[in-house]
Amino acid sequence: MDGPEHDRGHSSEARTAPGLEGAPESVRIGDPAEQATKPRPPSAPEAHTAGSVPPREDPLWLRAIVESGGDAITGVTPDGSIVVWNEGAERTYGYSAHEVIGRNISILDPPSSPGETAANLTRALAGEQVRLYETHRLHKDGTRVAVSLIISPVRDEEGAVIGVFAIGRDLSSEHQALVRSEERFKALVQHSADLIVVLDSEARLVYATPAAKGIMGFDPEEELGRQLLDFVHPEDADRAASVLLDLVTRPGSVGEPAEYRVLHLDGTWRTFEVITTNLLEDPAVRGVVINARDVTELHQAQKELAHRAGHDALTGLANRYLLNDRIVQALARARRDGTRLAVLFLDLDDFKRLNDSMGHASGDIVMREVADRLKAASRESDTVARFGGDEFVIVIEQIGDGNKAREIAERILKSVFEVLFPVGGDTVRLSASIGVALGNGESSSECLLADADTAMYAAKSLGRSRVAVFDENMRSAVATHADNAVTDALPH
Repeated sequence: MDGPEHDRGHSSEARTAPGLEGAPESVRIGDPAEQATKPRPPSAPEAHTAGSVPPREDPLWLRAIVESGGDAITGVTPDGSIVVWNEGAERTYGYSAHEVIGRNISILDPPSSPGETAANLTRALAGEQVRLYETHRLHKDGTRVAVSLIISPVRDEEGAVIGVFAIGRDLSSEHQALVRSEERFKALVQHSADLIVVLDSEARLVYATPAAKGIMGFDPEEELGRQLLDFVHPEDADRAASVLLDLVTRPGSVGEPAEYRVLHLDGTWRTFEVITTNLLEDPAVRGVVINARDVTELHQAQKELAHRAGHDALTGLANRYLLNDRIVQALARARRDGTRLAVLFLDLDDFKRLNDSMGHASGDIVMREVADRLKAASRESDTVARFGGDEFVIVIEQIGDGNKAREIAERILKSVFEVLFPVGGDTVRLSASIGVALGNGESSSECLLADADTAMYAAKSLGRSRVAVFDENMRSAVATHADNAVTDALPH
């Protein structure tokens, strides 16, 4: 990090990639409805038709996408701590994931650009996306690396920004080629990892860079003359046609960056970020130029980061952050509908003894099994969360009264803990205590959790495998118990 600062690419300071210029003629775009019904590329497999959905919500699949990406993919929390660092980032910046996870992303700031990362982080946390941003980053060996970045906020289910994701492409070799000669520039276009497409005045494909073979699976020479909308997802086709129709009415115009799903030859849909430029009147081009970057990996990585931010790493259940958000939403619905909800606070009995006797690895196995059984015993609409350690919380909406909540809690105890837990060829018996708190629209998340926790301790005081529903008398009883415990611990 303290080594000399040398350029690996172009020598210019951070900048935004320039647009292209030109002047238009008229373009006839086919009827969007008609285009959406046209057959897809003939060699696409039958198993993946327009309606098929690959397993993109599978966390293992998402992780594989991120780790296998050729670009440098990084994800940070709001305070700038690095939480995602793929192999592409290792190749581009020189650090291994082990070296950087948990460190601040500002380690990539060159001495000549202090604070650049912090400024971009602030913009992204405010909800802004920085697109096709070219700059220099600091390599581990002290040299500067020219990169093109897309910096995006990561949002949770309610739209709140919970982190920032960036995908960077090493531009060192491209910029070295650009300064050598025009022939080298042509070679660069031919071998660009991004896709460049040119359409004629009837929106038909007249040119595509060889990258189409690797990105979309088909040979561009075999698809010349096809309508562009033949490749666009039916749900995006109308929007794509509208953008093209508007673009060609404005000579020299450059369209706003937009995203569309495009059909791969294997039948899956890839997401592309597209910038469209009207060069129909440019004698050297005479077409509509589309620059497209495959951002499928970025989207999957954003989903993975959002999942990590809201879920417990060991069990996959909701964590405290997501739990609080779910309770707040449930309270809003209860206030609107005039209903009640129940918060069940579950604590495993004597789990520390199991951990101490069998080891933490066995304890983790049991913890995951408890989580799976709690999910199976709950409704799909219920929220099941790991609160911390050996504590779990279940949120149940539209509950009747305390008796109904107690009945549900007792059923959960029976279905989850009646069967022994397998651990490494052996079995163990577990039990738990559950405290229940009821709330309506006037309650708060903090109060409900505190009351359920209080009720859980009241249940424990009655013995193992007990359920207690919170009432106001419990607060004084728990306080008295705590005072007595402190008194007993003092020297006499």
